[in-house]
Amino acid sequence: MEKNRFSLLMLLMITQIHFLAAQEKIYDVRGDSIIVTALRERPIPEFSTIATKLDVPLEQIPLSVGIVNQTLISNQNDFILGDALKNVSGINTQTGFGVHDYFIIRGLNSLDNGLILTDGTIEPEVTYYNLYNVDRIEVLKGPGAFLYGSNPMSGTVNLVRKQPVFRNFLHVHSTLGQFGTQRYSADIGAGNPNRKLAARVNILWENADNYRDDKENRILAVNPAITWYVNPKTTVLLNAELIESRYKPDSGLPLMYNPVNHAFDRLADVARTVSYQTPYDFSDQKIMRVKLHVETKISRYLMFQTRLYRTDLDWDSRGTLINGAVPAGTGNMIVMRSMSMLEDIRKLTGQQTELIWSFSTGPVRHQLLTGFEWNVFGEDYRYDIAPSIPALDLVNPVETAVKHEIMVYPYLRGDASNRVLAPYILDQISLTDRYQLIAGMRYDRIHFENRAPGYETDRSFSHACPLFGFRWSPVREVSLYASAGTAYAPPSSQVIGDVDAERSIQTEFGFKQRFFDSRLNLDLCYYDLKKDNIAIPGMDGFSRLPGDQRSKGIEAEFQAEPVMDWFVFVSYAWTDAELTRFNEQVTVGQDAYGMPVTMVFDRSGKRPVFAPENLLNIWTTKEWRGLGAGGGLRYTSGQFIDEDNIYEIDPSLVWDAILYYKVKKVKISLLVRNLTDEDYDMRGFGNTAVIPARPRTILGKLDITLF
Repeated sequence: MEKNRFSLLMLLMITQIHFLAAQEKIYDVRGDSIIVTALRERPIPEFSTIATKLDVPLEQIPLSVGIVNQTLISNQNDFILGDALKNVSGINTQTGFGVHDYFIIRGLNSLDNGLILTDGTIEPEVTYYNLYNVDRIEVLKGPGAFLYGSNPMSGTVNLVRKQPVFRNFLHVHSTLGQFGTQRYSADIGAGNPNRKLAARVNILWENADNYRDDKENRILAVNPAITWYVNPKTTVLLNAELIESRYKPDSGLPLMYNPVNHAFDRLADVARTVSYQTPYDFSDQKIMRVKLHVETKISRYLMFQTRLYRTDLDWDSRGTLINGAVPAGTGNMIVMRSMSMLEDIRKLTGQQTELIWSFSTGPVRHQLLTGFEWNVFGEDYRYDIAPSIPALDLVNPVETAVKHEIMVYPYLRGDASNRVLAPYILDQISLTDRYQLIAGMRYDRIHFENRAPGYETDRSFSHACPLFGFRWSPVREVSLYASAGTAYAPPSSQVIGDVDAERSIQTEFGFKQRFFDSRLNLDLCYYDLKKDNIAIPGMDGFSRLPGDQRSKGIEAEFQAEPVMDWFVFVSYAWTDAELTRFNEQVTVGQDAYGMPVTMVFDRSGKRPVFAPENLLNIWTTKEWRGLGAGGGLRYTSGQFIDEDNIYEIDPSLVWDAILYYKVKKVKISLLVRNLTDEDYDMRGFGNTAVIPARPRTILGKLDITLF
């Protein structure tokens, strides 16, 4: 089956080549004519759209925005979103059971507090976001509800995909390396300036065994896009993406139970590659994205645009959960296990309609964005658990679990829908060249309903979330700014009943400096972020436990291109995060029927999970007549794996290096990740397991531009 798919992939690539002409010019449609433009991308980002939905220079935005562009993604050979986000200050990248992206922004996790966008529209939770078709990644740190509605409590991440251009090209990329890594991708483009049509297809096929036992994965993805310049004022973009992925879940290695303090407080001394998962684990996901974007320039000062989007997701998974290692009657240690099963179908449909108006009121200039968004999110899910499956000997694990003998119990059911209606407005005001203001607000009306028998819930929310920002430029190269904003998130669908929405509020002060035509940039900011009324679902899915959290910190980013083809990037974040009010429901054993027994513990005053105090990332590359070299490091201070703050992952210092050579249209790269073979750990399952991070990995990459 895989061979047939691969053959089909190659056939599609060959078919596309017949439509391409060997042409190196790039065309753009402006006014009534078609002109040739240049393509070279500067290694230091200068503009962003995520903070205002307008193409604004970064130094004029009174907010903290991080950009990872194609230059950095390519140089580091980043595969997934988590690989690239490590470059943005204040973000700690982890993994969700080895099957999906998971990261922490300013001390708050992405699943409960972050929002993912593709091309400016929201996405449901999916597996890893692969970067085969991504041009750049934009990160708006802090509350983003003033433009994007519910959930971006601490950050919004926008994946800007590669769009069609008036250029004919074919780029082929292949990566081979340790642990059976095979990754092939192609970027194919064609343009007809006379007909004002441009097309682009990005394709990915990946197969890898991973560095841990029995953790192979497979991915097949295709992303075609077409741009039609209907006339000099109207552009239509149609973008579709199909993804099929299969991963093996990973809960990691067990922590050892200590009878003295009745806690799991040390990592089992076993091989870092060993897996205690059952052979029945899998995580299969099918994703379809379709987006239609229409843009019309009504006049020189007024533009209309609308985005219609649809995402279908089918997620079927079964994963073993590692519940720690405990003493057995024989004197040996055994690994306790349970299992979760999810069948989830999600459908998201929505539309954004916006007017952008540039005008002046006396000496004051305005860029006014007004918009309206509606979307409907439907989810039909079945979540079951097997609270106890046969334990394994810690040192000599021999699988005895039989699939049809595993006792499965219903846990949660959902037949839910979430409907959103939301107008929003944002005004970027230039009082003078030195003084700018941003004022924005979005008002959301949300209706959530769960129709599953026994889990019926019907609740509505109405929230207005404002943002205010001020920028002052005392001299041309320096900007000082201050901003304040709020956000909200409805409680998890696992929380039954009528409860209040979660809220966050943030104040931020910053400094931005640009030298030598933006060849040397420095961004520095201080923020204070509070999240209140956290709706923590209880173990039964019905109860609600209260919680509040506070994070404050300092973030700095330095980017420089001292001379041509030498790029330096440094980011640092100091984070002071605390659970100011937090109750956690914890499983402490099993009853006579094998069902979990839980207790509630007060975690107030503890540090949030995976919120290290210090994060430092450095990366640099230099090229000499086609020969290039680069490398960098990432330092992460200690981080707790659970709100009980008992087990702390040790600090880590990880080095990466790259060596490459370019000749004509061929580039050969050798990348070494974790150069010093540092042993460090990442997020596993709760307070009873961690996942060993990737050891030293050597990858070879070949990039070919055929024309």
